[in-house]
Parts: sequence; structure tokens; C-alpha cells
Amino acid sequence: MPLDEEQVLLSRNFMVAKANSIITKSRYSLTLQQQKILLYLISRIKPNDAIGTVYELPISDFIKICGYDNAYYYKAIKDDIKKLHDTSSWIEIENGKEVLFSWIDRAEINRNSGLIRITFHSTVSPYLFELREKYTQYNLINVLCLSHKYSIRLYEYLMTQKYKGVFIISVDELKKHIDAENYDLFGHFHTRVLKPAIYDINDYTNINVEYQFKKSGRAVSHIIFKVVENDRMNYAITNILQNQKIHSESRKSAKVRKKQLEERRKIRMEEEAAIEAEGTITAQMTVEELITNLEKLK
Repeated sequence: MPLDEEQVLLSRNFMVAKANSIITKSRYSLTLQQQKILLYLISRIKPNDAIGTVYELPISDFIKICGYDNAYYYKAIKDDIKKLHDTSSWIEIENGKEVLFSWIDRAEINRNSGLIRITFHSTVSPYLFELREKYTQYNLINVLCLSHKYSIRLYEYLMTQKYKGVFIISVDELKKHIDAENYDLFGHFHTRVLKPAIYDINDYTNINVEYQFKKSGRAVSHIIFKVVENDRMNYAITNILQNQKIHSESRKSAKVRKKQLEERRKIRMEEEAAIEAEGTITAQMTVEELITNLEKLK
């Protein structure tokens, strides 16, 4: 039975939960779409599910939840799942020791019913099931809206560090975390990886990120990040942008929409600053009132 709109919205907000070590201490390379399939599958894991649980998922549900084009994904999803099945990667466990892990143990696709049946591999299951401590979780919608493969990897890494507020990391270490070691020149890394990923994350996720560089001599050696959770105002704007981007028919107008929303938010903040400077007391615009005003821009 096809998902209705309420079920689609609910599914987009399922939680993705991973042990921090699978994010910060593993090395693997997947395309943007392969990462989204993997995270979609992980979002189906319920807190009390046992290792070895078989997940049966209609391809049509995945396509609808992710806002993909029907024809493309029925053709491509088999290759993407095969890649997830065939990929093995290293994860550091302790004292310089590393072990191999694989994402998927068994995968089965029924062409007649359009169902996927998958089981996560035993080597990765401890990092996905029965998590009690040192793990990171977020709503699936935050990664479904990202446009670059590096955006997802950077977003997940930043989420593991969010509790610090501000932290510093070497450029080389960051490249390892987000699968960008092939960018030798820092200028290329900045313009092709870091900058577009940060724009992506700030526009479409639950966090806001600022960064600056630290040099050793003339070369940039470290990056200082400041990561904060969106306040209610930014969340309201992000939520509208997320919902627009994930609908394929409205993606072309997403940039225009974003500009309109940011202009409205800027005007609102300037008005409040002027009122505060005059020393007058006035009621703050509620988030609900802001959303009403934003909807007028459609």
C-alpha cells in the first residue's frame, strides 16, 4: 500500500543513529546516493531491534521519501545496494588496531513486488544496534536534502563534535574523516569540498556552522569550527527549505525561495534591533507569525 503524505513526512523524520566510532574512526568511500540509501536503511532500525533483523522495504517508499525520480531509481538501486554489499572498510578499534567491517550481509530484491530485503552485516551491527552511549543521532531529513557526498560526511562528523561548540582539527585529519584525501591543494579542497558542504549544511540541516583557518607559516594547517544547534527561528526557515528541496518539482525554485526567506528574516531582525535601540518594549514576532509571513512569499 503506497505511503500517504503523513507517513512520508513521518518517515523523513525517522532517526539515524550511529556509534561515534563508525563516524570518526572508519574510512570508506560511497557516492552521495549510496550514502543516502545506507542512511535510509539505518533509519529503519528501531531502538529495540535485535542484531540480525531483516528489513523489508518497498523501493517505491524509498523513492517517495527521498523525492527521487521513479524511472532512475528502479534502474540504479540494484547497483547501489550491490556496492554497499561489496564494500568493506577499516575501522580503528584500539591501540592502532584496525578491523574490517561490511555494511550489508544479505540483500534481496523482488522485481515483481518491488521489495528490498536486507540484513546488516554482523561486523557493523555493534555500531548500529543497541546503542547506549557515545553515539550520534539525527533526523533522516537532514541528509536527504544535502547535495554533495562530502556534505553528508562532514555533517555527521560535525554532529559528533557539536557538544564542544568550538573545536579545532587539522586539515589532513578532516580530509580523512570526510573521504577527501585526493584533494592535495588546500585551495581546491576549500572551494570544491569545504565551502559547498558548509553552505549545504547551513541551508538544509539542524545545525549552523562557522569556520576559520589557522596557518602554520604560510600554509593553512588547521580549521576552527563553531557548531550550534539552530534556534526556533532558523529551524522554521530550514524546515521550509527542506520541504521544498525534497519535492523534485520545486527544486528549480529552491534558490529563489531561500533568498526570499533570508531577506524576510534579515528585515525582521533589523526591525527588532531598531526597536531595541530605541528602548521601547514590543512583543517579539513568534515563530508561528514568521511562518505565516514566509508563506506569503510563495
